[in-house]
Amino acid sequence: MQKNIESHLVEKRVFKPAKAFSAKARLKNFAQYQRMHRESIKHPEKFWAREASELVWSKRWRKVLEWKAPFAKWFLGGKLNIAENCLDRHLSGPRRNKAAIIWEGFAKAIG
Repeated sequence: MQKNIESHLVEKRVFKPAKAFSAKARLKNFAQYQRMHRESIKHPEKFWAREASELVWSKRWRKVLEWKAPFAKWFLGGKLNIAENCLDRHLSGPRRNKAAIIWEGFAKAIG
């Protein structure tokens, strides 16, 4: 019986992304993530209003958050089209000729 069992229940390794990948990413490093996280905790309405302003809204919200424990309502009065935000808004920009979905099928040999 082996006495040294390697457990993967607690992962302590860190896999840093390639510099070229980080250079193209929205968040360039972990420190930037930590700053944004702190802001989201300290000033959630300000933080989420800024983040939401990057989306295309057909009707802008009148209030970012209504909190009546245990219920939260976000972006009251706002309306958006998720398909427009995921796909359509990119049709007029630099991604217009980039594939949005790439399907890769595979053939399975039958018996």
